[in-house]
Amino acid sequence: MVNVLRIRAYFDDKITGIATSEQEAEVSEIIKTANEYVNKTLTKIEKGMPKQEKKNPNRRVVPYNNEAEIYVLGSIIIDNTVMNIANGKLIDKDFYTEKHQTIYQAMVSLYNQELEIEPLSILDEMRRLKIEIDDELKEYLFELVDTVPSTASANLYIDIVKEKAIERELLNQMKELSDDILVGNLSFNSLLDKAEDRIQTIIKKRRT
Repeated sequence: MVNVLRIRAYFDDKITGIATSEQEAEVSEIIKTANEYVNKTLTKIEKGMPKQEKKNPNRRVVPYNNEAEIYVLGSIIIDNTVMNIANGKLIDKDFYTEKHQTIYQAMVSLYNQELEIEPLSILDEMRRLKIEIDDELKEYLFELVDTVPSTASANLYIDIVKEKAIERELLNQMKELSDDILVGNLSFNSLLDKAEDRIQTIIKKRRT
């Protein structure tokens, strides 16, 4: 409080033209001390705050769409006829998560046996296929039905799952070709032939 009064008196005297050099030096020292105190306090506060991870808009992630995968699986449980479309376009490896892969694998097996596809039959089929089952997976199967409001867009989401699977395969092929270039295992013509062959294979999958 005393320092505030001194600063106020200095500025009052400065306005009237009677401020002394001693007053100016004193006020400068007070302000300097105050700034140092504020900076130290802010530093302590910042150190005590949890560090936030900086968002990187260029961060690269594996291409997949979890929402689309859930929609497809849930739609099949709600309406088994959706499997007529999915079975012609998707394989289990087209799903990104291992959990979705195993669920779809059991669905395909039931479909091929012309059996009903519903949570309990899926669990039974997974046991028959010797796929590991835990309580979380059991709950997840029943939750899949509640996450799908309608099966009307099932075909669209099947295509999305397929597209993401092709993107992942393309990414893997490009990595392999990149390694071949860097290591120098192949001649230039062999490298081009391999690249053309891999790309053509992926294009054919896209057309199916």
